[in-house]
Amino acid sequence: MPRPPLESFRVKQAEEQLSTLRSSVICAFNQLLDLKDLNTGVHSTRLAEWGLRVGQELGLDEAALRNLEVAALLHDIGKVGVPDAILKKPGHLDSDECALMKKHPEYGWAVLRMLPGFEHAALDILHHHERFDGAGYPAHLKGAEIPIVSRIVAVIDAFDAMVSSRPYRKGLPYKEAVRRLAQASGTQFDPAVVRCFLSFAQDEMATVFAAAGPAADSSVLDLVTGVRYGLLVTDHWYTRVLDPRTLVVTGLTRNGVWLIEDGEITRPIRNLRFTQSYPQALAPGAVLGVGAHAPAEVAGWGLACYAAPALRLAGWNFTGGASG
Repeated sequence: MPRPPLESFRVKQAEEQLSTLRSSVICAFNQLLDLKDLNTGVHSTRLAEWGLRVGQELGLDEAALRNLEVAALLHDIGKVGVPDAILKKPGHLDSDECALMKKHPEYGWAVLRMLPGFEHAALDILHHHERFDGAGYPAHLKGAEIPIVSRIVAVIDAFDAMVSSRPYRKGLPYKEAVRRLAQASGTQFDPAVVRCFLSFAQDEMATVFAAAGPAADSSVLDLVTGVRYGLLVTDHWYTRVLDPRTLVVTGLTRNGVWLIEDGEITRPIRNLRFTQSYPQALAPGAVLGVGAHAPAEVAGWGLACYAAPALRLAGWNFTGGASG
């Protein structure tokens, strides 16, 4: 028997409110990661895009895909419980430091499992450092004992870590990262997940190779070479409209800001706050160049993001560091 119209409306309204709350919680946790400077160089939305693509190819149902998106976005939330001295140590960790670092999946699980609707994603985060051969952590699960979402996050997270540049090291070339991923297939990683990921990585090489950081996209390099002194910004995040009439927005940068000197990317700097009128920034004469690549929209579940071509702008109003 069909529901009365009013009851159906209330159910739909409750579902929309739950979806909004879910998105807000995820954004709040991501902001917490940014405040700890844990998202620098780790493009969470890119991991979600890759994960969803793999999950869809492997036939995961809608509920599993939603959990996969959350796990890809928040897999490192447990690192909030790891001291900065360990997280930001440029050299190798000693045995005690490694043991503490390996606790971060458990910390992430402990936080997320308390939130209704996030229980499965919490388990997926708990096991994203398990190995296919059983030599991972924290539970030493093996093969199909490891949740499929965890197996997917393990592959895409490792690939992103290999190709992404850090202040203390340069990212690996795309082909070398692919070689290492294939070499670890069957031992560290699920072979089916590796095959699936590499199949579309190769088909969309230009888009995936952009993961290597600011110097990976040739169209971005073309824009950079014309800049004598400026900044390369990879993301604007957590923006809100201050004035809807003039479209003045405020927010933070995310996933990396690099200094440009004499047409070259010289070094990373910290994330920044900004307040800017979009119409003013994009006014005639203010856009000095447009990149050639425009990645497609992420097919998400209420958390979709639209990507745009890289732009070279005459100016953008940064107001200070992201931490204050």
